[in-house]
Amino acid sequence: MTTRPTGSCEAKRLHRGKTWCTVWRITRTDGEVFRFTDHDKTLSHGGEDYSPLLSPVAGTETRESGMKELSQSMGGVLSADAITQEDLLAGRFDNAIVEIGIVDWRAPWIQSVRSSKRWIQNVRLDGQAFDAQTEGLTVFLHAPVAGPSGGVWSPSCPYKLGQAIVAGKGCGKDISADVKTGIVVDTVSDDRQVWTATAGSWGFSYADDYFKDGEATFTSGDNDGFTVPLIRSRNGTREFTAFIPTPFPVVAGDTFTVKPGCDGQKATCVSKWNNLVQFGGDPFVPGSSQILEPPL
Repeated sequence: MTTRPTGSCEAKRLHRGKTWCTVWRITRTDGEVFRFTDHDKTLSHGGEDYSPLLSPVAGTETRESGMKELSQSMGGVLSADAITQEDLLAGRFDNAIVEIGIVDWRAPWIQSVRSSKRWIQNVRLDGQAFDAQTEGLTVFLHAPVAGPSGGVWSPSCPYKLGQAIVAGKGCGKDISADVKTGIVVDTVSDDRQVWTATAGSWGFSYADDYFKDGEATFTSGDNDGFTVPLIRSRNGTREFTAFIPTPFPVVAGDTFTVKPGCDGQKATCVSKWNNLVQFGGDPFVPGSSQILEPPL
């Protein structure tokens, strides 16, 4: 395992120069782009402006031999016009692409000395400070290989309901008619997990728990853009219960989109979705209890 910057000729030259700084270009999965630098003034590099990040902290870059991950932590202080607590808690920076370059702040228009691309894997908050752990491309090559779509052998289906079929693998069920948009929150029983929809926005008739294992995505309010899995839906009372709390309280007037899900069981695939031909589970694989049974 090796770490940077220690030892390389390039690193020594950077330390001697005293005029080098780091630039970060962050592209979130929703397409929003943020550009920062650890220099104390805004830099124009590659035709784009990079703003100073409050109290920037860049951890040691760690590389391991072979195809193991390249990792580095980066962090700073939250600010209202850049990286906010709301965005971090809502997971909007998860899996964001981070392009890192080292430039001379005296001549930032010149191509960066060294550049790399990483992905944000997790973010930790400590008061007003944040720390993001980034990983290199090889992190995506380390999924275990098993089952029809990679991962582990399981009696339940690994596909997400509605997932497109690629090379014969995927759910392929069209659920567009069951995706309901523009639903408005009426009353709130638990300000982060249980709420009801207004009668005017929920003019549908579904069996209770039809949207269980599905998800609700908020389209306005403090939780705008945040998606929570659902564990209960009641048609008569128009009540929805989330599996995990939302980052911020749900309030009357918030809007959300709801879509059904699937528990991955063969019986559900047959009775509810009539989609057995694309069932991706392995219901006949023996479980751990059978494996551990002593021979007769």
